[in-house]
Amino acid sequence: MNNHTAFNEIASQQAIEKATSVQSLSEMEQTLRQVLQKLGNILLHLWLVWLTPRYCTPTATCPHCGEDAQYQRKRCVKLITMFGDVRCRRAYYVCSTCHRGHCPLDEQLGLRPNAMSAEVERLAGMIGVQMPFGKGRDVFEELTLISLSDHSLDKAAQVYGAEVERQEDDWLRSATNGDELRRRERDTPRPIRLYGTLDGGRVQTRAAKGEEQPWRELKVGAWFTARGQPPKTPNGQWSIQAQDITYYTDIAQADDFGDILWATGVQRDAHRALELIFLADGARWIWDLVSLHFPNAIQIVDWFHACE
Repeated sequence: MNNHTAFNEIASQQAIEKATSVQSLSEMEQTLRQVLQKLGNILLHLWLVWLTPRYCTPTATCPHCGEDAQYQRKRCVKLITMFGDVRCRRAYYVCSTCHRGHCPLDEQLGLRPNAMSAEVERLAGMIGVQMPFGKGRDVFEELTLISLSDHSLDKAAQVYGAEVERQEDDWLRSATNGDELRRRERDTPRPIRLYGTLDGGRVQTRAAKGEEQPWRELKVGAWFTARGQPPKTPNGQWSIQAQDITYYTDIAQADDFGDILWATGVQRDAHRALELIFLADGARWIWDLVSLHFPNAIQIVDWFHACE
């Protein structure tokens, strides 16, 4: 079947034939979503074909060692995309020096053979970090018409976690590097007023099959600024709203969490703020960390806990 025939059949069978039999707008929307996904599948396939030259160059630079790799053949791959499974044939090269193979189109477009595309993984990860994987799987399919396993959502969420860990490691290296700290002192303005907060709560974590799921303390912190709006009436009150909020979190001992506190604080120039204010409850570990890393900060116990 050629692509023109496929377009015609999809349009006639799913859109035109149902045009007079639908019972509701919701049914019309569901039908169009299915049609558009199938059309998108064809268009994405055609786009990939267009990006793959019919006649491949005899050699390509090996990404592993930089030598010339020789063309072998075109290899077919299945891609799991937002428009369903798409198959693509792309040029495959093998290097005679390091004997490793590669497909230039994979590197150019970030193709992931037999795996979730980066966009599918991104959206699955967003849902995976917000809700249990089983429920998230059902929500993801309802929203995207793409069926994934709860294990796939788990993997996507793990990618998010790994990226956060990598970013935090980079921040920690910068926050303990004298040259980097001097550069920030020279190139970035000092905050006039910055707020910080810390808290902790018990969460149930996953365990190996057959083992009891343990409860551990999840520590959370945030940096933010605040803006006040004056009262609109003579007897009204000021409205103060937090803004420009950045969060960080981990399941870690207090001392280890202090490293994240310092690293994220340097990213917000908390150590250089003209006025730094911490709001938190009365937990000892919180104020010990604040006193250690930001000894000049103003420490305020929040009103609810102060009343206790």
